[in-house]
Amino acid sequence: MSCSYQEKKKSKYIYSNIENILPIYIFVITIKTNNSKNIILRKIRKNKVDTLISFEDSINYSSIKKIKIEVFDINDPTNIIKAHGKVNTLKTTNNIYNENIRVSVNRVILGLTECNYQIL
Repeated sequence: MSCSYQEKKKSKYIYSNIENILPIYIFVITIKTNNSKNIILRKIRKNKVDTLISFEDSINYSSIKKIKIEVFDINDPTNIIKAHGKVNTLKTTNNIYNENIRVSVNRVILGLTECNYQIL
């Protein structure tokens, strides 16, 4: 009888932290350049707010024409967030947003691109 009690005691904690699943997002960023080439980046992020493209990616801000972002939530594969928009390179910042995500595309040092996001 004590054996079954111990088994129940061990199984009590198996599912105790199921609500504490960490978010993991896969981003697919498609950048259409002025010379009609596509740059495709794939990134994995674990936060709802973070930098998506940094100056280390070496993307020239003035060459960007359009940007499309698709976000896949690993914990909920049916939830796909999409956003797209044109980039006006005469501005230093372009914002793309909808009810699910906010994206800021910025010109930074040496004319390179930085892109930040916030999943709502």
